[in-house]
Amino acid sequence: MARALVGDDLDPERLVHARTMAQMEVMLGRICDARIALINRELKKQIGPIRPAEDRSECDEPTAPKQQQGPLHADDFGEAEALVRVLPELLRLQRYEARALARRSSALLFLSR
Repeated sequence: MARALVGDDLDPERLVHARTMAQMEVMLGRICDARIALINRELKKQIGPIRPAEDRSECDEPTAPKQQQGPLHADDFGEAEALVRVLPELLRLQRYEARALARRSSALLFLSR
């Protein structure tokens, strides 16, 4: 990837910055994968125990027919709960991501000269 960025240019300093940029691209991809895996792992824990809400027929009008309530899905509230539980880990990943983005931008600025 670094060689593709610099082409035939043999300037060692440009190659160092191109390598840094390539490494940060790989790191950003891994951070993205880690974020997705973290959320998915927490969502899998959430799916099993979810049950339908309690019957609130006393709030319904007496003449209204009772509606069959299906099972709740993880995306009803589980996704938000899963994100709250993994928030500290997501924030750590965000710090790594910010650092990788800054290093990539710095390398890109150098290469664009």
